[in-house]
Amino acid sequence: MRLWSRELWRIIWLAFLGMCLGWLLGYPGFGLAAGLTLCLVYQLRQLRALFKWLTLNPHDEPPAATGMWGELFDRLYRYQKSQRITQSRLRATLARIQESSEAMRDSVVMLDRHGDLEWWNSAATDMLGLQTAHDRGQHITNLLRDPRFISYFNAREYSEPLTLTSPIDERRILQYQITLYGDDERLVMARDITRLHRLEQMRRDFVANVSHELRTPLTVLSGYLETYGDLKEMLPPRLSKGIGQMEEQTKRMQSLVNDLLLLSRLEIDRGGEDHQPLEVGSMLESIRRDALALSNQQHSVQVALECEARLVGSEQELRSAISNLA
Repeated sequence: MRLWSRELWRIIWLAFLGMCLGWLLGYPGFGLAAGLTLCLVYQLRQLRALFKWLTLNPHDEPPAATGMWGELFDRLYRYQKSQRITQSRLRATLARIQESSEAMRDSVVMLDRHGDLEWWNSAATDMLGLQTAHDRGQHITNLLRDPRFISYFNAREYSEPLTLTSPIDERRILQYQITLYGDDERLVMARDITRLHRLEQMRRDFVANVSHELRTPLTVLSGYLETYGDLKEMLPPRLSKGIGQMEEQTKRMQSLVNDLLLLSRLEIDRGGEDHQPLEVGSMLESIRRDALALSNQQHSVQVALECEARLVGSEQELRSAISNLA
């Protein structure tokens, strides 16, 4: 405020002196106008110096000036210097982030708010085939054209990852994860899970094969045990008891094999073709009656429903799961 007051008084004094000189010459109005014009010329010269400094040589020392203009030049110079230091630190931080991203095995792609490519690491070039020369600025869906990825990208619901084959190598399996950050910008990460996918496929195949291989000998064993079970009265008590225990364990093994087969089928067939609306209440009541019949009415099983709900799913699979719980 002191500098502003000083500048204002300078204008007033120049105008007063001009008016006094004009009064001595017999033209006080012209003298006042001349004083104000002199003030205006001074202000315009300082404004021109400021404009030239900011547009032509912003990194040089500010022009020499006094009063309010000198203070303005000094403040702008200090502000510019502070901004340059901040920008230098930000560039160094960004360089470190990009350098660390380059060392990652996972693909990292940075998109702007429109979905256009801004930056990516070398792993993205290897996995996704992105090329720096002509892909920068392209929309991500112009390069990753799988309809499932486009739907995943446009849905803006990224709580679950998306698994697809690589756009440049169908033998590689990639898992995509998108994160929103900043001003509606997006970070796309892709991880090569080919080995994990193969191990998971081997596990599923192993479960399915073992289940099928066990089913045949268990069926044969169960058949013989049923035959011997019909002859329990002719066998010694100790042998008869052993056959009964073998029958019980065989049934448990058959139940386990059936569950493994069901698990294998569920993992292979996830399309939901046999899904339909089900009356949960009637299904639970049917399972309750079956459980009571199996226990010879020795247990109490109750069904409590808060509402008459309907559920879309496979009746056989739901019945099997709930029966195992019962």
